[in-house]
Amino acid sequence: MPNDFCSTTAVRKRAQSSSIALLTIGAMLCLAMMLGASGCSTAQSDDASQQQDQHAQQQEDPTEAFKQQIVGSWKLAQTEDGETVTGTETAEFIGVFWALTLNEDGTGTFVTYQNGEETSPNDVTWEIKDEASASMTINGVTSTLTMDDGILTAKQDDGSVSLTFEETTREDIDATIEEFEEYAATNTKVELGEKIKTDNYEFKLTKAEVQDEIYPPNTSGFYNYYQDEKGSKYYVITGTFKNLGSEFADIMFGTDAQIVINDEYTIAATVTGSEKGGSDFYSYQPNPLETVNVTIFTSISDEMADELKTAHLEWRFTDQLNTYYNDSLCTQTYIVDLQ
Repeated sequence: MPNDFCSTTAVRKRAQSSSIALLTIGAMLCLAMMLGASGCSTAQSDDASQQQDQHAQQQEDPTEAFKQQIVGSWKLAQTEDGETVTGTETAEFIGVFWALTLNEDGTGTFVTYQNGEETSPNDVTWEIKDEASASMTINGVTSTLTMDDGILTAKQDDGSVSLTFEETTREDIDATIEEFEEYAATNTKVELGEKIKTDNYEFKLTKAEVQDEIYPPNTSGFYNYYQDEKGSKYYVITGTFKNLGSEFADIMFGTDAQIVINDEYTIAATVTGSEKGGSDFYSYQPNPLETVNVTIFTSISDEMADELKTAHLEWRFTDQLNTYYNDSLCTQTYIVDLQ
């Protein structure tokens, strides 16, 4: 643009003094613009030079590239203890997750979040070892950090435990915390044998096991039972349920249950109620303040029964147990660790 301005001014040049004055002003403007352009060019040149210096520094110090890869926020994805590999899906389902933060200055934090709250923050120190690894210490335990295809692995130096992390951001962690806070309001973790009591009901699940057949509490005289089926078994949970509401409760159709096997297989379960000492399985509807035996069961293959390692029950309730269950009305989910 400076050259166009100058040539335009030259074409319009006149002999009059006023024209000469205009030419002089134009020349000054032209010079100023040229100097300005030159100044920008110099600044850009300085920035480019700094970037080149930084790039050259990284080339001279290959550990800098690895450092930039691992600095940031990470979320625990799985743990490996000897031959056992455990994912974090079940923990996250009940509102627990772990976050690792590595800062530029060699400090950091490793925090356990439960239902959106920090439960055990731990200080972290770390330092680069070479262009492909770093050393990290948490509570006196030292691990070696390595990267592979965007996955960060922390392997304890004694080889006993290996942790795998996926990259995340502080914003994602905050969003997860908020999500878990909402989750905690309607989801409760329960141990087998623990009594749960609300304004509308009370229950206690006491036993969980694999069975070939399912029998009612009373097997004297005539009774109904679930027979053994070839190639499959039953996973059975038993306990008691008490209706504390003002109307009858239908726990078979008014609640929803499913059993999760090995953190992988989710299977719908049947909920039945029978009178104490009863000899039948059916949808018994306890009246207010009445207590019944409860049996929750599902059919699993023989192969799944043989490979069974972990199991938990997800039992969902609404405030209206005298009507058919609907997810949109669900007010509470109980997650019961079975084994």
